[in-house]
Amino acid sequence: MAFSAGSLYAGPAFLLNRSEILVRRSLLRVRHGPVPFLWSRRLTRDVLGQLYSKEIRKEWKDEDDREHRTVPFSLVAALRSGRKVTLLSGLETADQALWLERAFEQMLAVEDQPVVGESFLSTVKPGEI
Repeated sequence: MAFSAGSLYAGPAFLLNRSEILVRRSLLRVRHGPVPFLWSRRLTRDVLGQLYSKEIRKEWKDEDDREHRTVPFSLVAALRSGRKVTLLSGLETADQALWLERAFEQMLAVEDQPVVGESFLSTVKPGEI
């Protein structure tokens, strides 16, 4: 079996890490630790275009040919440059992702705009944050 240095590092990171989010008037920072990982982000208000929640459907069959499906959600930042950056992933419900999206937009004074690929499967209403 071949193991890469990356997989030896990524395994403990996925098992041990938690996400820490800091939102200030003009800064959004997401850090993952205690194992430092590549997906930590620091975005200032001037580079951030929009936040949106995204549904990630995963379907597969196990060795007994049984079908499985998960629908986790991610929180994504669409930057003014056109680049898209995943801030958080593995959120269990659309409500979690949308609540975070709206709360962060409110704290950063970002006007909510529709984004292609955005999830709309939520029962959270605008004012419930």
